[in-house]
Amino acid sequence: MPKSYRELWIGPSPEAAQVAKIEATGMQSGRPLLTTSLAVDRTASEALTGMLIYVDAARVPRDDAPLWIELPGAKVIDAAGVTIGAVDHVYNSGASDVVVVRREDGKTLDVALAPPYVAGEESFVEGEIRLAVSADVFEELWS
Repeated sequence: MPKSYRELWIGPSPEAAQVAKIEATGMQSGRPLLTTSLAVDRTASEALTGMLIYVDAARVPRDDAPLWIELPGAKVIDAAGVTIGAVDHVYNSGASDVVVVRREDGKTLDVALAPPYVAGEESFVEGEIRLAVSADVFEELWS
């Protein structure tokens, strides 16, 4: 974590997150460690387990890839140029980031943001995700 970060937000959602002042960062056994003002004792620290960490998007070092916060609402367009839905939300499966695409009829589909489904950072155009495959690849997967 860049040393310029002085605070972040921790909680189950952006709306419910609490401001946490960063007190120390480091690594232990190959894992990142973060000490914050919210971790005043072991009980308080354990309560933070599994919570999400949020930072000010304006302070995140950028490349051409979009931030997760920018993806909800983005149109998802297949290789033929057909809009198949819009991004509902994003999560990480461990292997890759995944967008949940919602069609107008309410059905959803999980699409990994990895080959062969997307072809790299050129797949992300402002307000759109362009897939490298056609919509029929997913036809039986909508739920």
